[in-house]
Amino acid sequence: MFYYTEDESLLRKVPKNFFNSDGVLMINFDQNDAETLSDYGFYTVRNDNNEMPENCEREDVEKRSIVLDKPYADITRVWIEKPKENDNVL
Repeated sequence: MFYYTEDESLLRKVPKNFFNSDGVLMINFDQNDAETLSDYGFYTVRNDNNEMPENCEREDVEKRSIVLDKPYADITRVWIEKPKENDNVL
């Protein structure tokens, strides 16, 4: 998985062909090494706690932390717990 800094998105794979910032088409861009990919904003995700715990209902996206350590990205997600069921309901 990759983190693309240009639009702050997570991608399963990098594009096969890519236009760099100078408008030059790079053929077989996806076959570059991690260092080269990160030069163009595609960081290889090294750590990501993307498995939602059983007692949670969703991610608090605003609290997501992404740390870039070229050529890697480490993603820390904050999960929102499900509300506890009230057993004392009348």
